[in-house]
Amino acid sequence: MTAPQEEEPTRTGHARVDAAMERLRGLENEPVGSHAGIYESVHDELRDSLTEAGTENGSVPGQ
Repeated sequence: MTAPQEEEPTRTGHARVDAAMERLRGLENEPVGSHAGIYESVHDELRDSLTEAGTENGSVPGQ
């Protein structure tokens, strides 16, 4: 029996988003007690990236 091969992550082309997603890929190597903080940090980074993307395109998020 062979070990399952790890799939290469899908890249978004947005460096901040890709970096945030990479942090989630490494979650299994972190103590369980730190998971909530990592999830919060990744969520904040993704939210900030979306906000920036919206303002770069001339739109105002939430309107």
